Amino acid sequence: MLINGYKTYPLILISMAILKLTIFKAKVLKDGRHKIRVAVYHKQETCYIIIRFIIDNLFQFKNGEVVKRSDAAMINTKLRNLLNK
Repeated sequence: MLINGYKTYPLILISMAILKLTIFKAKVLKDGRHKIRVAVYHKQETCYIIIRFIIDNLFQFKNGEVVKRSDAAMINTKLRNLLNK
């Protein structure tokens, strides 16, 4: 479209969802472990998707990564692949 002799393009706003790994401190399993969840934030709403990974205590999860476990590197790789899909 031409406006005042200049070619213009329609403005397209693409709103992407933000994905983060999280745990709920209040949602403890009966044996004291915690499920890792994916927080999906889109259009000012957050919903949580429970995934299959479980940590033994809160100290094994820091800044969206599993730490202080013998299999932490493998779990973090799988979690990154899950978020990148």
